[in-house]
Amino acid sequence: MKKFLLLFVVGFCFATTSFGQVSFGVGGTYVNDLGIQARANLNVSDDLGLIPSFSYYFTDIGTQISIDANLSYNVATIGNDIPIYALGGLDWTRFSNNGLSNSEIGINLGGGINIGNIYAEIFYRSLFGGDIGINVGYMF
Repeated sequence: MKKFLLLFVVGFCFATTSFGQVSFGVGGTYVNDLGIQARANLNVSDDLGLIPSFSYYFTDIGTQISIDANLSYNVATIGNDIPIYALGGLDWTRFSNNGLSNSEIGINLGGGINIGNIYAEIFYRSLFGGDIGINVGYMF
């Protein structure tokens, strides 16, 4: 796990220097449990973006964290400046309780919208039998 997190951080640092426009955000997430999320948005082109994120969920028992790497593609625009985008990518989730843990790698598929600096997404996550989730937050 330490190697995975180190690789994620190093890759993120190099990625922020290679892309023209980078923004950071915080928000809430819900996939069976409520959580908080930190993320970045790295614009590769006008329509294509990379969205790495880290989520911590408030579970009744144990601890659950998630690291996602999603690719977004703007499929439509409402008016002049409200993009609607599709997203897909990989998710790594770890749940631990009383010294026991379980980790899985899965796929995220969904869509979202940006209204000013506020983002809202709905997605399907294939982990642990599959779940529908939502993300809402603010980009700086």
